[in-house]
Amino acid sequence: MLWKDVHKASPVVRIQSLARGWLLRRRLALAGPGVLRRKGLANEEDLFTCESKDRQYPLKYFAFEEAGKIYWFDAESLWSWMTRSVTPVNPYTKIPLPNDVRRRLREWGWRNRTRVDADTLRDTMSRRWNLVVQIFRENGFIDSHPEQFANFDVSDYRTMFVFLERDLQISLPEKDIHRDRLIRLCRRGQKGDDTDVAPAHKIFLLFRMLSIPKDPYILVFSILSAFVRC
Repeated sequence: MLWKDVHKASPVVRIQSLARGWLLRRRLALAGPGVLRRKGLANEEDLFTCESKDRQYPLKYFAFEEAGKIYWFDAESLWSWMTRSVTPVNPYTKIPLPNDVRRRLREWGWRNRTRVDADTLRDTMSRRWNLVVQIFRENGFIDSHPEQFANFDVSDYRTMFVFLERDLQISLPEKDIHRDRLIRLCRRGQKGDDTDVAPAHKIFLLFRMLSIPKDPYILVFSILSAFVRC
């Protein structure tokens, strides 16, 4: 006798089933068009892995529409591609990826705990800054560039997080559902040692913070303001 059969009338089992169904539907929604019905796609194989469209695992599938055509990819491969540039493009057409596509892919990456790493520490930091600066630009700060932050050391990052915490305590109302969480992350950014990998962790914290609010404009403004004062 299976456990699920013994407890099939339990409300807990029904709630768990509904929760798993909701989470699965949410992940499939992030995948984009064609995730369950692979017809009418512009490419037969993934550009990076050469996996055929019929064999691509649904939870690692990602697609978007451009000029009436649906381009699909292995999500992890497209995620890695997007981290390589401040202005990532569709690798097939060289047209910049729209903001909504980048936001959806970032949410996919965060929900699947996809790493933003490379072979060298310098490249890892560059890729992480690319993602952060993409968000800066999407919120109107179009002149932002990773090179602006290339000379910051661990001490500068700690100081920035001190300024940022103070600013958020003032700018965000106490009833803001994200306020306490953002402040906790700021305090994490103020700690840590002086190892070579510490700056990469600080950049990751920024990316984590920027992924929390649906409209991160105030947070973006506060982060840039804090960096200017370092």
